[in-house]
Amino acid sequence: MRRTQDVYFFTLIDLLLQLLFVAVIFWTLQEQKSVKNVLRPDEQEQVKTALSKSGFSTITELTDWLTRMAPVARDEAVRAVAEAGGLDSLRDMKRMLDSIRAGTGLSPCIFKVVDGRRVGIAQGRIIATDDSLRVVSMDEQLLNVLGKTSDDVLRGYSLKEFKQQFASLAPGNCRRTVEVQERTDRIFARDAIGRIFSRIPVK
Repeated sequence: MRRTQDVYFFTLIDLLLQLLFVAVIFWTLQEQKSVKNVLRPDEQEQVKTALSKSGFSTITELTDWLTRMAPVARDEAVRAVAEAGGLDSLRDMKRMLDSIRAGTGLSPCIFKVVDGRRVGIAQGRIIATDDSLRVVSMDEQLLNVLGKTSDDVLRGYSLKEFKQQFASLAPGNCRRTVEVQERTDRIFARDAIGRIFSRIPVK
């Protein structure tokens, strides 16, 4: 009786192993089929081209490399957010850019017509650095709109102060134009100006 039980037991194990083997084969075939269904022939060719240019032979190798790079990319992102002044500053910049985009189609308030187009006439001049803006000139008409004198306006500003000082000039039906001399490669000063004025870059 003992021998009969052993035979039965080993037969059962053999059957289970065969079923497992068939299941693995079936799963492999399904995976290959699903990959082919996901990628069109042109996309498969693009994947091959991308792999050859990247120096990886399989997508698995590329995925492993990207997984190892993820912490580095995360650290770079955290550093970039910190340099931008934090999440609140980034939100402010997004609002600023949205405002700029909303106003880019507006006609200049003071303009001349060149080849049938309205070209803004500069009403002031601003020098932009990494984190400050210096207003070096502003015409009388614009000073009157602001209700201020040149002594009040012609000075240096932090980016935040600049936005507060000239908020009343934010684009309505038209945009004021100023000349801007940039002494920075960063975009923050440029964006602060662009929220209020159209810019004419000068050297």
